Amino acid sequence: MTEEQRTGQCKCYRVMDGSIGRAEVALVDVESPVFTGKVECLCLKSPTYDLVIGNIPGASSGPTPEVVAVTTRAQAKAKDKPKKPLIVPVLKDLQVSTVDLQRFQREGAGRCRSAEVF
Repeated sequence: MTEEQRTGQCKCYRVMDGSIGRAEVALVDVESPVFTGKVECLCLKSPTYDLVIGNIPGASSGPTPEVVAVTTRAQAKAKDKPKKPLIVPVLKDLQVSTVDLQRFQREGAGRCRSAEVF
């Protein structure tokens, strides 16, 4: 990316884990199998990938992968056997009803939200 491609603007973005960041905006020409053209992009300091194309007009999802389902010999052999039940410890002092659990989640949701800025 060149200095001429930078717009001087900054935009905020949110990543999948919910954290929020701020990055400089640039206009770049992209040529890829899913999109070709000029696009506004965010310049991240340490990106995971060189280019991530999101939901922009004109972008395609790329070639449709071929899906093939197989059954291994171990799966075929195990399908007729009864499954062993999971051994789960029962803690009598910590039994909570679904109603109480939902209430705890609602009450605790507002206390633990924080936005991390990069």
